[in-house]
Amino acid sequence: MGKNQKKKFTVTVWDGMNKFLAAATAVTTIIFIILFILCFTEDVGTEKHGFILGMCGVFASLASAFFIAWIMRVYDIKHKKDQEEKALTILQPYLRKTFSTINLFFPQLKSFATINDDDTIQYPNETVYYTDPGEGYANRSFINLSEAFREAYSDLARDLQDCLNAPILFQCNEEIAVLLTKLKLNGLTQNLFEVYKASGNSFFSNTAFGSLRKNYNEFVELYETLAILAESKPIGQLEVLSEDAKKQYILEIENIRQQITSTHRGRIYKGRDRIQ
Repeated sequence: MGKNQKKKFTVTVWDGMNKFLAAATAVTTIIFIILFILCFTEDVGTEKHGFILGMCGVFASLASAFFIAWIMRVYDIKHKKDQEEKALTILQPYLRKTFSTINLFFPQLKSFATINDDDTIQYPNETVYYTDPGEGYANRSFINLSEAFREAYSDLARDLQDCLNAPILFQCNEEIAVLLTKLKLNGLTQNLFEVYKASGNSFFSNTAFGSLRKNYNEFVELYETLAILAESKPIGQLEVLSEDAKKQYILEIENIRQQITSTHRGRIYKGRDRIQ
């Protein structure tokens, strides 16, 4: 996570109040020094010397007060900043798991589905075989969007609840809790679950799902912000495999599956290629 990106999720030491206290300390100190020097230019015992000496004491007190307030506030905020950074580090596994769960359906939704302004959606009914050109090396995977939409709602809700229930979250910057809460309240995965349930309807292509487009647009921003927190790279545009590449990939999957003797309910990969 870059320094500029990280600043958003930790308290700022040099906030408006600390800048004011530092400036006030500098100004009052300069005035005190000027008055202190003037004390030696006037004869002792004169009215003007007494006035300058009195004002010298006033500004010395002000400079000391501003300086002490500034030092104490910087110390307190620096301590809080260190605490927030440590808490964010401990929360990282929860955030990365949530980000990984989103990557199981959201980049595919962006790449292979069309969400219209009237809250209707179109997407392929069959399994989509694709690759991520942004990875920089060979990788292949596949997805059934309807099944992914069915699982997205419960899986993301579970991971977000784990994040929000983590005791260390209370020591993190409030912006992190706000982000997680926005993700939880965002209705996109609920929309997708409704899409899954309605996908068998003959009128599906003309079915509007309330606030689908609005929720999707908001989710894009939340996803990119979560990527910063999880210290991960958002997945970009995915590409469908050509027919020849798809046939070759399916053949490889079948050959490898025949060699797997035990039953495995999770995902299986060979290198960067998904097999199951």
